Parts: sequence; structure tokens; C-alpha cells
Amino acid sequence: MTASAHDIDSERAAGADPGRWFTPGPPAAGADVLLFCLPFAGGGAAVYRRWTGPRWAGIAVDPVLLPGRESRIGEPPDFTVDRVATALAGRIDRPYAVYGHSMGARLGFEVVRELRRRALPPPLALYVAASRPPDVPPAASDLVGADVRHRVAALGTDLDGALEHPELRELLLPALRSDFAWVDAYRYHPGPPLDVPLIALAGEEDPGVRPPAMAGWSRHTTATFQLHTLPGGHLFLRTAAEETTRLVAGELRTLAGLDGDW
Repeated sequence: MTASAHDIDSERAAGADPGRWFTPGPPAAGADVLLFCLPFAGGGAAVYRRWTGPRWAGIAVDPVLLPGRESRIGEPPDFTVDRVATALAGRIDRPYAVYGHSMGARLGFEVVRELRRRALPPPLALYVAASRPPDVPPAASDLVGADVRHRVAALGTDLDGALEHPELRELLLPALRSDFAWVDAYRYHPGPPLDVPLIALAGEEDPGVRPPAMAGWSRHTTATFQLHTLPGGHLFLRTAAEETTRLVAGELRTLAGLDGDW
């Protein structure tokens, strides 16, 4: 199923053709499953382009290109759940799953809820990583509205070094400010739990989201729930890339019924 003509026209009217939300060209034609990947605050699609190799056989990793970064650096960096959902809807032509890291986890959750409202096929799984459950409001210590560099450093990510370089800082700050503003403005609106397997991933040393806090994601599905703890901090998908990709690809292969032990 694809997005309606009205949705696509609305996207184009907003200056964001749905095709621009992904790398050029269609996903791998021979893949059985799509895996849409949503970034952390200030992040781009590049980190997911490393998710390649034999264990991904049959799976097309399809990172979402949010505006204001990478090939869309010249665009305003703001986005909405509706626009991201429309981009995904126009791409769904086979079974799929959604992975979101930190900000991307809540964004992915809301996108899947929006796809449900549009009566589109549900994903095989929703992976949520390094993010509090959506119904848990931010604590005072979450630095809402604080200086961007302070917030990045508090999360223990590896972006704070990049912000010390003027050229990189000029490129990164607009997207970071916009993304943190989206995170700060996010409010959960109660609704029926998803009928989708929900797989939560937590970093053992994540200073912002301890593994026990992520257990609350179980409230948001009537299907199976799993919580996995991985070595590393907030961006364990980079520092523990091997463990992360083995887990994500392995779970998805099982859910999709793909053969082979990778």
C-alpha cells in the first residue's frame, strides 16, 4: 500500500518530495524485508549505511533522511510525524520493520501509530533504543531547553568533540537545536497499545536512559515485548555496532521467517 495522492501533494506543497527522505533509488529489489531506520538527535542516515554484510541477506536497510542534514543540509531541519509517516507509506511495498534510536525511538513509535491511523500494514517489529517510554515525562535533570553542547555532553555521546570544530559546529547545530526542540515539545497522547512486537535496546552505561527505565515500553504493545541490554552508553549502536547489528538483524530474520543462521 502507498500513500494517498492527497498526502503526497501535501508533502510536495511543503517543499519536501517524499523521495528526498531516502537515499536515491529504490530499496534492494531482491530483499524480502525493509528496515526503516530513524536517527538520534542531530544524527543522519550515515550510521545505518554501515549495517551491511551477510547477516542482512534478504533485509534492505533503508535509513530515513531527515531534513537539514547530509544531502538535505540546505533545507530547514524541522520535521513532523505526518511527513515522516507519508514518506514511509510511499515506500512500503513489502513486509517492513522500524528501528529508532533515542529521539528516533519516540519518532518511530508515533510514525507507527500514524500508519495505523491510516489503516496501512503494521510493521513486523518496532525497535526502540536508548529512549524512555513515550508516556514518561522528562525529569528536571533532562536539561530541557539547556545549551545544545551541554545536552550533548550530558548524554555521553561522541558528538561533543565535533562541536569544538567551527566548521562542523556550523553544520551540526541547526539540526541539533531543531531535534532537541522536537524532543522537548513531545507530548504523549494516550491511545490503544500497538499490536506489534516491540523490541527495546538499552546501553549498560547510558547516563540518560538506564535499562530498567526502558522496561516501561512494554505498556505500549499487546504483542511480544523484549528488552535487551548492550555494552556501551547512549550511542551503543556505534560503539557496540557488532552486538547491535547481530541482535537487530537476528530478531528481524526470525520474525520474517528468513532462513540461515548468521
